[in-house]
Amino acid sequence: MIGKSSTLVHNVPNMQLMPRKNQLGGTARSLSVVPNGKGGISRKAIREGIDMLEAKFLQKDSSMKANALESRIKRLVYEEQRAKKLTDIASEKAEKLLKARERHQRELEEKVYRQHLKMSEIQKQVEKNKIIKELHAEKVKNSKY
Repeated sequence: MIGKSSTLVHNVPNMQLMPRKNQLGGTARSLSVVPNGKGGISRKAIREGIDMLEAKFLQKDSSMKANALESRIKRLVYEEQRAKKLTDIASEKAEKLLKARERHQRELEEKVYRQHLKMSEIQKQVEKNKIIKELHAEKVKNSKY
């Protein structure tokens, strides 16, 4: 029995089958014999046909590999664009967060400053009222009716 790695070649004078090593990457094919006008057998046409089929197979294989690479490149470009977009969104959110934090801190500082001013005003008013009350009490004490 002949394995897959060889093809069968007809030997016309003896009609015996001889194994021939396959050149098509492991597929088994049998060669047909085409007689030429001189009574002999022309294998040139068969070889050309096999070469043509090999070329077609290689072209198809190359085309499939090129398509696979193209789709992989497209997917990688898409993933890169997606990652860039997500990075841009994340950095934009981070900027907004930092701005909001700074604004909040500034508002808190302003609030504390206003409260401090208000407390200082109240303290001044309390001292003023105390002085006025003391002056009034002295005035009343000095002006006995």
